[in-house]
Amino acid sequence: MDNTSVFTLNEIIKATGGKLCGEGYDLDTPIVSGACNDTRKINPDNLFVAIKDVRDGHDFIPNAIEGGATAVLISDTKCLPLTIPAILVEDTVKALGLLASYYRTRQNFKVVGVTGSVGKTSTREIIATALRSGVKVHSTPSNQNNEIGMPLTILSAPSDTDVLVLEMGMRLLGEIDYLTNIAKPDIALITNIGCSHIGRLGSRENILKAKTEILNGLQDNGLFLVNGDDNYLEGFIKSYDNKNIRTGSVSAEGRHVTGTTFEACNIVISSEGKGTSFDLGVNSDGEMISTLEDVKISCVGICHVRNCLFALYIAKELGLNLEGVKEALKTYTVLPGRGNVVKTKRYTIVDDAYNASFESMRAAFENINAMNAKGKTIRKILALGCILELGDFASDIHKDVGTELAKYNFNRIYATGDNKEDILSGYSLVKGDDGKVILTESTDEMRDKLMEEIDDGDIILFKGSNAFGLQKMAKEFTMRGNV
Repeated sequence: MDNTSVFTLNEIIKATGGKLCGEGYDLDTPIVSGACNDTRKINPDNLFVAIKDVRDGHDFIPNAIEGGATAVLISDTKCLPLTIPAILVEDTVKALGLLASYYRTRQNFKVVGVTGSVGKTSTREIIATALRSGVKVHSTPSNQNNEIGMPLTILSAPSDTDVLVLEMGMRLLGEIDYLTNIAKPDIALITNIGCSHIGRLGSRENILKAKTEILNGLQDNGLFLVNGDDNYLEGFIKSYDNKNIRTGSVSAEGRHVTGTTFEACNIVISSEGKGTSFDLGVNSDGEMISTLEDVKISCVGICHVRNCLFALYIAKELGLNLEGVKEALKTYTVLPGRGNVVKTKRYTIVDDAYNASFESMRAAFENINAMNAKGKTIRKILALGCILELGDFASDIHKDVGTELAKYNFNRIYATGDNKEDILSGYSLVKGDDGKVILTESTDEMRDKLMEEIDDGDIILFKGSNAFGLQKMAKEFTMRGNV
């Protein structure tokens, strides 16, 4: 067995409240290492978790056994008898959470919980990069941030892990409450309160309520960090009063909403999208108590600066050397589709098309506006898809996108999606009909127009919800630019 979450049958039964099916098994010798709910990814000695979803995981137990599973977690006896131990529970998803929580407590990991409307994944990744300069870190892979993915992440952590960095996502009230009570974070942070899932939750106030559920599992004397530049979080943190929880904030705008703020000063976004640098100032009750000069990252944008501030604050909290963290941050690279800058032989592609919200669109416009080659005039072109899952708020939010877009100097804007007319309407309120916004009926039409439009030396930003396929289009134009 490897050194990931090794359990005896007794431990699994105790943690999940389950009942062992079958006789003659050794209850006190380690039998499983790690857990899996997908037989295509099963490893030898795994606990297979049979989950009823679109497909019934119980039907795949023979495949799990063939793949090397040494025990199974079930909620249906139809699969019995089996040749390996089965633990019967009422709900295998909840039992998975209980087992993950047991393992987190047994190993006494330090846990950092990350949530927010926008930037969770990038923040999680930059924190993990920073902390690896001094401790052994295990973090959420890909977007495994729900009631199945997060427990599986915990159970995949090697037993010698020092810090778990866990991303927590949600679509409805109560979901982060469930996750945080499994993870029991020592440090919890919220990146921002935006409009993602507002169609389901009805208001940004409800989104704030949902995100701040992360506090429900925060350990006594834990640290709660917020983005002090976010108005909703500023209002919340100023009224938050829990003597068992310490608070802190980060800011790229000189806003001090808690006793201690990690502040970015002298921010410089380099020409041609080559990176960003800033000086760190630690402000305590209005007095600058320490600084760290010339922190550099290879990505572009104020949003990444705030992510770095979170990472530096957490590193300081955990006792790491900030000079070492500063060096580690230089190695951070942006995840695909989240603002990657690719210079081709002909032009520059900015791929920010993994997903979209009003806040991430505003950040993307701001970032590309800051990209200029010294002494050169650069044309900036935008391929824009609409934001999804906004419900009754869609029209107003897209008008706001158009109004925001008008603040920046794009030479041409191609927009597609059901609310493209709203984008044009908001844009026209500021700039009138200047002919720069072109509405297209599909991404295919947008592609054709871009092929006619793009010239050598241009910068092209691809931004929109994932369903529009703009990430794929960005890759296509990257290949074309290198021919």
